[in-house]
Amino acid sequence: MVVLAALAGGVALGALAFAGGGSASTSAAAKRSVAKAKPRSSVSVSGGSLLDKGAAMSRILKLPGLGEFQAACGSGGRATTRLVLLPKMATTAVVVQADGAAPVATESRPVDGPNPGGPAGFQIWQAAPISAVEGPVATIWAAMQPHPPSGGCVVTVHALITITTGVGP
Repeated sequence: MVVLAALAGGVALGALAFAGGGSASTSAAAKRSVAKAKPRSSVSVSGGSLLDKGAAMSRILKLPGLGEFQAACGSGGRATTRLVLLPKMATTAVVVQADGAAPVATESRPVDGPNPGGPAGFQIWQAAPISAVEGPVATIWAAMQPHPPSGGCVVTVHALITITTGVGP
């Protein structure tokens, strides 16, 4: 039996179990296998910054209910990123992927983003609570590139944060 979970913005909406013979059925086990949550509200936030060469980690974007996204610019003009979660988000699972490489899952804090494959690149982040159905679920897109005129880095970030509320078993 294969169980598929339908996701919308990182929120598990339900499960459908496929049994042999190509028929679809929803078993009690499949219903319990996916945490059920419904979106309560969403917020979309964006930001960016031109960072000086050698600039230390600084906030690029505040993430309501979750924390903040930070970036720095190394002496070589390459950006590094970090997701800093609020203390109440201690049990948040974070997965990040850079430039199409294999995703990296971590529960370390703060979460340092993987380096892009070259001087310019992008990252896709997913953060969701793992100890409760309620809480912010975020998808974060970040792009970075060198800024040759200044020798620094440009980092832009967009996040979609959905606050979910539990609907029971």
